[in-house]
Amino acid sequence: MIPIFLCDIKPANLDKWHQIIKNHLLLTNLKMFILFKTQSPQTLLTYITKSPSHLGLYFIGTNFNTKWNGFQLAQNIRKIDPRCYIVFITSQIELCYFAFQYKIEAMDFIPLCQTDELSARICQCIESVNKNYEILKLKKNELLPVKCGGQLIHLDTDDIIYIETSKNESHKLLIHTTTEENSIYGTLKELAASLSRNPNFYRCSKSIIINILHVSNINKDTKKFHLSNGDYVPYTSPYLKNILNGGLHFEI
Repeated sequence: MIPIFLCDIKPANLDKWHQIIKNHLLLTNLKMFILFKTQSPQTLLTYITKSPSHLGLYFIGTNFNTKWNGFQLAQNIRKIDPRCYIVFITSQIELCYFAFQYKIEAMDFIPLCQTDELSARICQCIESVNKNYEILKLKKNELLPVKCGGQLIHLDTDDIIYIETSKNESHKLLIHTTTEENSIYGTLKELAASLSRNPNFYRCSKSIIINILHVSNINKDTKKFHLSNGDYVPYTSPYLKNILNGGLHFEI
C-alpha cells in the first residue's frame, strides 16, 4: 500500500485535494490511502521522522508563511523518504525553477487552477505512481505464504489489514485483506514469527495483529484503532505503548 500525505497552509486546499484523491481511489480501488494531512511542514516532518514511510506520495503547497517553503519541506522529506514521489500544487507555477535550486526531483508541478484540470492532474500522478509501484512489487515480491483450505497461497503483506484469532474455533485465524478474508489454522504466535521482519505489523492485543499502514486513526476514548476497511479493532494499553514506540503517531 502506498501512503499519501497532504500539506498546505490553506485548509480549503487540503479539503479539495483530499476529496479529489478519495473519489479517485474509491473509483479505481488502487492500493493507496490518505495517511496524513496537515497545514504544518514541521508537523509532517515530525510524523514521517517518527514513522518513516517508504515510497510515499506527497502533495504539497509551496508557501507556508513560516521559515519553511514547500521546496525546503520537499528537500527534508527526500532525506527521510528518498524514494518518495513529490507533487507541488501552487498558484505560482513560475516558482518551479526552485526545484532545481534545491535539487528536488519533483514528479509534477500542478497549477492551483480550475477544479477539473486540478483533478485530472492529481489523478494522473496517482495512476503513474501506482504503475511504478506495481513494477517494483514484481521485482521485490514481498509475499507471505499461508496454508488456506488445504492449499498454499501467497498474500501480499501490504494488502493484509489485520489478523485475528477466531472467536468460534480454536487454533483458527482470520486474515483480513483489502479484497477478502482468509481463514487458516494456526496460532497468532506462529504467524507473528513469520511477519517479524516486517516493520509494519504489531500486536495490538493478545488476539489481534494489525498492519499500521492500514490504521487511519486511534480513538483513545474507546481504545480502538480505525482501519482502512472501516473496521474498528480494540487495543490494550501495554501493546499500544509498544506500537507508539515503534513509530505510529497521529495528529489528533
